[in-house]
Amino acid sequence: MAKVNGGNGFKETEVGDIPQEWDVVSLSSIVKEGKETLNPMNFPDELFDYYSIPDFQTTGLPGQELGKKILSQKLLVEKGTVLFGKLNPRVTKVWEVASDSPRRKIASTEFIPLVPLPDKTITRYLYFLAFSDYVLPRARELVSGSTPSRQRVDTRAFLQMPIPLPPLPEQREIAHVLSTIQRAIAAQEAVIAAAREVKRSLMHRLFTYGPYADPLPTKETEIGEVPEHWELSTIGELCELGGGTVQTGPFGSQLHASDYVPDGIPAVMPQDIVDSRIVETNIARVSVEDHRRLSRYHLRAGDIVYARRGDIGRRALVTQAQDGWLCGTGSFFIRIGESGIKPLYLHYYLGRPEVSARILSQAIGTTLLNLNTTIIKSVPVVYSAVEEQEQIAHILDTADRKIFVEENRKAALQALFKSMLHELMTGKVRVAPHGL
Repeated sequence: MAKVNGGNGFKETEVGDIPQEWDVVSLSSIVKEGKETLNPMNFPDELFDYYSIPDFQTTGLPGQELGKKILSQKLLVEKGTVLFGKLNPRVTKVWEVASDSPRRKIASTEFIPLVPLPDKTITRYLYFLAFSDYVLPRARELVSGSTPSRQRVDTRAFLQMPIPLPPLPEQREIAHVLSTIQRAIAAQEAVIAAAREVKRSLMHRLFTYGPYADPLPTKETEIGEVPEHWELSTIGELCELGGGTVQTGPFGSQLHASDYVPDGIPAVMPQDIVDSRIVETNIARVSVEDHRRLSRYHLRAGDIVYARRGDIGRRALVTQAQDGWLCGTGSFFIRIGESGIKPLYLHYYLGRPEVSARILSQAIGTTLLNLNTTIIKSVPVVYSAVEEQEQIAHILDTADRKIFVEENRKAALQALFKSMLHELMTGKVRVAPHGL
């Protein structure tokens, strides 16, 4: 049973105040470094479980590779080892070797393999300890190398860093609590993935067969199969018809990086568009004077902000609360006007994979792809009567709201994990089996 401790029962140490029952030891005293290596090329037809950096960053699961396809020396690791990424430690890479397969397990030499000594610590506690403030930020200071992306953690110094060590029973309880939260996060991620898959299926169904229970007759167009009675136009034609516009944000000569101010009117950049919403976390701001001077770039509720360079295709519908903000450098805004197209419908239409792929294929440039207004204005748009547009937009908006709620639940769990990691690893919250 957890309880929050006050100042009593703590002692001062080199790693800070910790409970009286805990020790301070070097990392090397609770683990052995797994130094055994092999050359997979010597076993060309053997299938290995391969803990590689790319697999960690993509699936989080080891790949299965034949020895003849692995072209360099690797670490031979065992189940229960904790792998700590030493290359560019600013990007966290902590991995538990947890595979139960009978295959031999190998890992990139860019990991430090930590094998727990069973009389000192357990794998799951060691795994969570690697994320704590005692290890992760300190490891980022123990580096060599001139550029951040090529810096590596000094293994010897890493193993000598001091860490707090609770008794084994308390380690197990700490690991149990954090593992429970981690499993909840994984389950929440599965819910989000399922909700996103439902939305993808809905988009295909709605834009191919219409919003009704029975599929409508269809026809082929340049962006695929659509209901037969739908009309075809372009963004440029619709804007001209409705008195709208496609407008880029201000260029560098009109608004310099030095012009941004801490408090002012938000300017929406491509990086501020996350999951089809404008996120204000680190948004740039302009002064009232600059905002007035750049009036042609003012956003209105119902505009669609669309990233024109960098991460092309990010888009968001401007809400009433964001009316009057500035379209930032690197973005367009599409103002469809009184053309008979509902902005929310167009927002979702532009998210269709077929439409996004078409727009990206027309981007220009070599090192940094860009879109211009000519490309955006030429994008074909298929649409129906306003009533059908509204039904489609409502269905997809409902799906988005479901995803948004589930994402918020995941964020809350992640915040809980971060908080409990700190509280448990410092002993401020105790979960020892004897109810300390």
